[in-house]
Amino acid sequence: MSQKTSPPTDQGSIEPPVFENPQGILMNAPVCIFTTTPDGRYLSVNNTLARMHGYDSPRQLMDSVTDIATQIYADPADRDKLKSMLEQYGQVTNFECRLRHRSGRIFWVSENISVIKDKDGNITAYQGFNQAITERKQTELALHKSEERFSLAMQATRDGLWDWDVTTGEVYFSPGYARMLGYDSTEVPPHVQTWLDLIHPEDKEKAYQANLDCINNLVDSFEVEFRMQAKNRDWVWILGRGSAVRRDESGKALRMIGTHTDITNRKQAEEARIASEQKFKNLIEKCPASVMLLDHQGRVEFVNDWHIEKFANNKLGKEYFLGRSIHELPGLVNAGVDTEISRVFQGDDVELENVYFPEFAVGGSGWVNIRAVPVYQGGRVAGGVLLRENITARKKMETALQQSQQKFRSLVENTQDVIYSHTPEGHFTYLSPQVSDLLGYEVQELLGKNFQDLVHPQDLPVVQRGLDNALKTDQNHGEVEYRLLHKDGHYRWFHVRVSFQRNSEGEIESVLGVARDITERKQAEELLRESEERTRHLNAVLKAYNQVNEVIFNAGDITPLLQEVCQALISTRGYYNAWIILLDKNKNVTHFGQAGLDDEFQELIDGFQYGKKPACALNVSTSPGLQVVMDPGTDCEGCPLAEQYSDRSGFSARLEVEGFVLGLITVSIPANLAGDLEEQDLFNSLAWTIAQGIQRIRLEKIRRSQRERLKNYERIISRINDGMAIVAPDYRYIIVNDAYQREFGKPREEIEGHTVEELVGKEVFYSKIKPRLDTAFAGEEVVSEDSFPGLDGVLKYKVMNYYPFYEKDGSVAGVVATGKDFTEQKKAEDALRESEELLRTVNETVGEGIVLKDASDRFVHWNKTASDIFGLDIEHARGQTPEVFDIKFIHEDGTEYAGDDFPSQHTLRTGEPCNNVIMGIKRNNQSTTWLKINTRPIFTPGEAKPYLVVVSFSDITERKHAEEKLKSMNQQLQKSNAEKDELFSFVAHDLKAPIAGFLSLTEVLNKYFDDFSMDELREMLSEMHKSSEGLHALLEDLLQWARVKKGMLVYTPESVCLNDLVTAGISLARSVADQKDINLWNNVPRGMNLYADQKMIYSVIRNLLFNALKFTYQGGNVSIHAHKQGSMVKIMIHDDGMGMDQDTAARVFAIDKRKSVKGTDGEKGTGLGLALCKEFVEQHGGRIWIDSEPGQGTTVYFTVPGNGEVD
Repeated sequence: MSQKTSPPTDQGSIEPPVFENPQGILMNAPVCIFTTTPDGRYLSVNNTLARMHGYDSPRQLMDSVTDIATQIYADPADRDKLKSMLEQYGQVTNFECRLRHRSGRIFWVSENISVIKDKDGNITAYQGFNQAITERKQTELALHKSEERFSLAMQATRDGLWDWDVTTGEVYFSPGYARMLGYDSTEVPPHVQTWLDLIHPEDKEKAYQANLDCINNLVDSFEVEFRMQAKNRDWVWILGRGSAVRRDESGKALRMIGTHTDITNRKQAEEARIASEQKFKNLIEKCPASVMLLDHQGRVEFVNDWHIEKFANNKLGKEYFLGRSIHELPGLVNAGVDTEISRVFQGDDVELENVYFPEFAVGGSGWVNIRAVPVYQGGRVAGGVLLRENITARKKMETALQQSQQKFRSLVENTQDVIYSHTPEGHFTYLSPQVSDLLGYEVQELLGKNFQDLVHPQDLPVVQRGLDNALKTDQNHGEVEYRLLHKDGHYRWFHVRVSFQRNSEGEIESVLGVARDITERKQAEELLRESEERTRHLNAVLKAYNQVNEVIFNAGDITPLLQEVCQALISTRGYYNAWIILLDKNKNVTHFGQAGLDDEFQELIDGFQYGKKPACALNVSTSPGLQVVMDPGTDCEGCPLAEQYSDRSGFSARLEVEGFVLGLITVSIPANLAGDLEEQDLFNSLAWTIAQGIQRIRLEKIRRSQRERLKNYERIISRINDGMAIVAPDYRYIIVNDAYQREFGKPREEIEGHTVEELVGKEVFYSKIKPRLDTAFAGEEVVSEDSFPGLDGVLKYKVMNYYPFYEKDGSVAGVVATGKDFTEQKKAEDALRESEELLRTVNETVGEGIVLKDASDRFVHWNKTASDIFGLDIEHARGQTPEVFDIKFIHEDGTEYAGDDFPSQHTLRTGEPCNNVIMGIKRNNQSTTWLKINTRPIFTPGEAKPYLVVVSFSDITERKHAEEKLKSMNQQLQKSNAEKDELFSFVAHDLKAPIAGFLSLTEVLNKYFDDFSMDELREMLSEMHKSSEGLHALLEDLLQWARVKKGMLVYTPESVCLNDLVTAGISLARSVADQKDINLWNNVPRGMNLYADQKMIYSVIRNLLFNALKFTYQGGNVSIHAHKQGSMVKIMIHDDGMGMDQDTAARVFAIDKRKSVKGTDGEKGTGLGLALCKEFVEQHGGRIWIDSEPGQGTTVYFTVPGNGEVD
């Protein structure tokens, strides 16, 4: 937002609103002009402001808006800020803010406002104007966003990463590194020499030295700028950053990493800045205004060339002004403003408008705008800048404009047509005073009424069709004829031309019209239609007028025309006499002609000159249409011609063209023809024909004069830079300027006098130019954007303006056509659209998800990849924060993200990007999707905090699963290896003793067999059998364990009776129990079923029973219990044997922590039984554990799924 301020000036009491006259030029000025009270009500507005806010008229706006701050300003604080600035400075210029349309639409304007004070210095009103700047603001915003997004995308793709092994010289270059220089990754060898070979010779030493200093530990990191040669041979500026990540004992770097960033644009910008500063210096020197720099004492330190040229007329050099005080400069002193300007040294901005200089330093006088602003140094005023603008030419133009406005008011007020405007619904908003003359109503009687209430019922469909057609199409003008109700009750015919004013959306805001009374013409047409059957009777009469028409057609001057027409009438038709008089707007005779009259006619002319008019002339001047004098001798008493009308009648008629009375024509006819309607109609037609002929001659003279006048403009329009031409109604060029000649590459003589079609070609003429010219010839201004082939065949885009210019009588004499080339602007707009389309295509096709979030962390946009990952589309997500979705956002450790934890929140809060953040998302009961996230902030220029954040992310779920699976497999492999090593160890140990016993016994038997008795041999065989059983049990458990580990045991659960399995196990263990006199108790309820693999659970029960018997003393007890626990069955095998400590109990199920313990009778075990039990129980989804104390026995618990209830 920018504005300029100036001190308040005392302007006296408030003036009447300048737009009180609705016909004023300012009322329809292209800028919005207004006057308001300080408390927020409109005192006056023009049509443009009313239309800008969606109102049909200024009055409707002023009646509807009672509080400007809340009803007009989108942000009421802007109105408060504006009022504060006006109260402080008295004037505000270029204040940019948003206003509200009646429909609620918001748009941008630039406001320029001044205060109006009364004689006591109190502010009584604000007065100013607005200009719409919405399109400019939208273009600036679109361009800013497009450039920022494009810059962000380039930043993500053009940075290069390198990783250098200093000892080998090998370097890893990232794909972005190669792309930055225009190479494919395969074209960049991974060696440091690649980098050295591409560096500009002038930069190689400093770039390499920066790296070398870091290698030798002189610096921890470095940053250096140098140039590298891209694949296309261009030199690219690079910002190199790097640091050592590993050093040897001496501190020398072994490995370094860093980045290379393309800073070519920045370097070019720096060069452009330097050039810009130089241009700025030149600009001040050549600034199209007087610029003086003053020191703190008010003495001139600098004056620019423009001042010397324009204010001093090059008669005084800079040395004249340098060192002089502002109180020593004659121009300022004579104007009495030097003291006011000196306030700048007190820190005030001084702005003086419309200052009259009675005498400049080198003579002459004029009007000047002055602006002085202080220059500060160290917080104190060190001098000032004095700017002066010579506005003398502008003041002259304003005076000319006021005169032109007065002429325009006079034209509107004196035209005979009704000028009006109404809303699209038909309610009158303006009527010219002529409505009173033509329809008998006062203007106030009709304002606000619907014009269709006055339309004849039979004509309403025609009128409605015209309006409907305009509403449905882009038609901007039209013509229609219909009848309107006169106040006295009769209807009058009108020819109406309308134009439709549309807003920026193409909707009709108001209808402007010009209504011309054509009642007489319509009546004549009606009479003509009614007499068609009598046409043959009138043929003879028509022939009488052929000569008149021939005379009119061939006439080149008015006086001979009048005389020859009168002569033709009395010679061909048998009129006794005829005379014609033409009058100017003051009713003075300008031309006349007669036939069949004597000196009495001159007496008649003399009477006209002195205001003595005959009755026929008076009647014609006050009443349109034919005037029939049945008895001139009686009705025309006192007329010099009365005696010559003895026994005759007379016709008198106006000579009128489009409502403008040129004069009158009178003939004397046989009395028997005076009442003939056809004869009367024909005379009316004759009068119209003569009037048209007279008008044609007049217009031709005016056109000749106009062409000569336009020729005089040639020198002026030739200096206009844009192509300009004046085109006649026959589509021929009248005048073209030099720019127009250059554009077509033809000299003036090959263009002027030729048709537009000859110059531009048939296709271009009929498709693009002729329709616009025709509209302009109809009185409408046309502005269009068209494309035309240039001399080189390349299309050029132009804004074409077609303005009609008029003759004195109001007819269109020609069209001024100008064309402004905006090809370069069009190319820039096309480039912007292509850039945005490219960005959109990249956004939608990139493999990563991209999300745009605003400063409130709400979704603004996301691409297709993001929609696929989240399972949502942007229409459901736009304007929402992540918390409203049924999605859990989790850290890698499983904890959920809180609001401030989100990477986007961090970036919005700190303005810092986030890189490679791992986040999991979980929707409903679906599996977790893992993402790697990066964020980048987007800032509004000059703001410290970002207003948008770009979040990019990629789906790494498969990678995460692969990592977890690999981790699990590694753990399993480590566990299996440990178990395998432990197993090999104890298998070798457990096999060694029995095999050694076998070897010892067989060796003894082999040597001393005959020395042993049978009892001794039996004892030896018994020992060998026990060793064989132990080996067999060991091998059996080992084989079963191996099957489990290899997955060869198939888990096949079914309904199994637990009591049956326990009974079978006890039966198998009974012999062992009997040998140790141990009691076995089965306390399992009957009918308790398991859903289990029968073989596995039986093996568990059997192993646990034999294990309990092994560690139970003689005469002890072993019992088995079971009960339901939810969906599981809990089984307990208890013994009252030797028990074990907690350390032993914790290791019994692990093979790798096995410790061999002998039973109460010295029994040995394989050590695999309990491990197998654990494997089988866990296969069922259960668990197994031990409760034991030394000397107190042991209880082993395990759970398996149940199946059914106990009977």
